[in-house]
Amino acid sequence: MIKQTWNIDEDERNRILNLHESATKNLYLIKEQQVKIGEKITTTDKNFELDKKSFPAGFYSINKLGEGKKDLDAKLQEIAQFAQENNGSQVNIQIEVGESKVTNFDNELKKTLAQGELAKLRGQKLQEYLTNYFQGLVESKYLTTMPNIPTPQTNVELGTQKHDYIRGTDNPKDPKYLDDQYVKFIITLSSTKKEDVYGCLVDLTIDVSYYGQKDSKFPCRGGHYCDNAKFEVFLASTSIGIADLNNSECREKVLKDRTACDRTAKLTVTNDMVQKIISDPNWNQKTLILSTRCISSANCHTSIQEVKIVNGEGVVVYHGCVNPQSARGNTSQKILAVLDKCGKPIEGSIDDNVSPDEMKALSDEVKVNDSKKVLEIANTEGFNVGPNLGINIGIVTNNWYELTDLKMGNNILTGTFKIKKAAYYGTFVNPLGDGRNRTFKFNIGDTVKINYPVMTANIPQNKLDKFLSKKLMYKIENFDGYFVMTEFKYDGNTYPSGIVITPTTEQ
Repeated sequence: MIKQTWNIDEDERNRILNLHESATKNLYLIKEQQVKIGEKITTTDKNFELDKKSFPAGFYSINKLGEGKKDLDAKLQEIAQFAQENNGSQVNIQIEVGESKVTNFDNELKKTLAQGELAKLRGQKLQEYLTNYFQGLVESKYLTTMPNIPTPQTNVELGTQKHDYIRGTDNPKDPKYLDDQYVKFIITLSSTKKEDVYGCLVDLTIDVSYYGQKDSKFPCRGGHYCDNAKFEVFLASTSIGIADLNNSECREKVLKDRTACDRTAKLTVTNDMVQKIISDPNWNQKTLILSTRCISSANCHTSIQEVKIVNGEGVVVYHGCVNPQSARGNTSQKILAVLDKCGKPIEGSIDDNVSPDEMKALSDEVKVNDSKKVLEIANTEGFNVGPNLGINIGIVTNNWYELTDLKMGNNILTGTFKIKKAAYYGTFVNPLGDGRNRTFKFNIGDTVKINYPVMTANIPQNKLDKFLSKKLMYKIENFDGYFVMTEFKYDGNTYPSGIVITPTTEQ
């Protein structure tokens, strides 16, 4: 092996050191520019579901599960290992248990039970068993977070019992009734990761311009010769500069110079501007409103704004004409577009053919989830569900929301719900009265009313049972009707998801 050495003179050595020092300083300057502008939250859910294991008729103690208990313990070990691998994440375990419609009898205490009591006993025993199991893992420091194990649900409460029973006619020992004597667990592990979002707004440039030569791709170009087009440009509530597009003196010059009437204003978002934006208590940490205010004269020209947005890495994220949303002479602050928090226009918010009302709706939409307006509507007339629109609030209590009231009137079934988990719910039909369907995020403790359309259905009971068994719908507790989860057809009629059907016949 030949060992090679390099000889450099003193000047070259100093030049290399200076380059290194300069690069290091630039690196620190870049890091100093990394202003936090929000948080990125990622939630990962993983579901486990145990195989159904039957209790013998009339029994509810865990040791009566027989072979099912071994399977239960094996699955709990699997869940515990998964929770340990994601230590610190919140595990939610919803227990669902069932009983058949066969006349219930407590074979452990030898007494008669009312409908639903046996399933509740089974749920209570399972909840106790799981609580003790996971408390032991927490005490042994195998887990750091105790799982949330809410009140068990029963197939009686959910209206999902499969098989009817007529005493004196049906055989109570028919194996089909084992289908309703099940144990099921829905285990959700929610791992929420928060990441700070830095600096994507720093060095963002917004170029507000006018060009005199007509171009079919930019219909806002050409035909402007006046001094009524000077604008102050805002990002959120922060002014980022002045766009002076006045050009009355250019009419004669343009004959010799085709660019004489062109005017450009390249505005750069600085570190200080970003700090002002994020320190504004009214900023929703999600979106930014790009707006302008004419400051030239009372006869302000508002129809010539061409906008080019380039991010800090030099990538063009938008270039086109925008609708200034105001008539000539309007000197109030007007919306150009709704941007995400890194300056990229939200789809549909910057199109030249967007009407002022639609633009207002877009700007309202990005702020509305945190406003009192939504809850006021939700607590008064309520939100309307539309057929197949994608509603994710069923008419039942679960670990996401609690059904507190149910009222029927004018072919509408209104449910009142108390939110138990913060999430996006919907979609609802035209909730704000602007012709747009929307989904909303509700927070823990919010109370909302949901209006479900009701259809009468001439469906025999045996067919209803079939649709129930296929989980196309479920029986609504304390109400003579069913909630449709998946669209189905019967006898020439279509019953879409999200509606309530009430039977008109029983066979």
